Amino acid sequence: MLQEKLEKALKESLKKKQEVATSTLRLLLSAIKNAQIEKKGDLSDEEILAVIKREVKARDEAIELYKKAGRDELAEKEEVEKKILQKYLPEELPDEKIEKVVKEVLEKTGDSPNFGQVMGQVMGGLAGRAEGGRVASILKQQITSTKQQTNSNI
Repeated sequence: MLQEKLEKALKESLKKKQEVATSTLRLLLSAIKNAQIEKKGDLSDEEILAVIKREVKARDEAIELYKKAGRDELAEKEEVEKKILQKYLPEELPDEKIEKVVKEVLEKTGDSPNFGQVMGQVMGGLAGRAEGGRVASILKQQITSTKQQTNSNI
């Protein structure tokens, strides 16, 4: 479904002669095709979302590098491409909702949670609607505050 949506968007951008959108969507569809070849089969919407996130992350890194090099015009181009890609990602959840999911998973795991295990469960529960760095930061805060509460109760 998502791949069809992207292909329709490409056709629309071609009709409207939107060069940046056209080139961005072509690159994205190419990355999706490469992932399909690597997998040797079609991708699920979640896997396509992962490809889009990789492309957004690549744009973020390029923006940072271009800004450091004083190439603002190239950074702006990457920023536009990033915004085009982000249209196809689900809306990011606010920190409060992420904290709620983290607390639920921590309650299930017990007293000594394994960070990697909890992180995997939380990310699975959020279904790609939160960036891993944000989730990791919130998880670390929760684990730290839980340990401090436990130590103060002793």
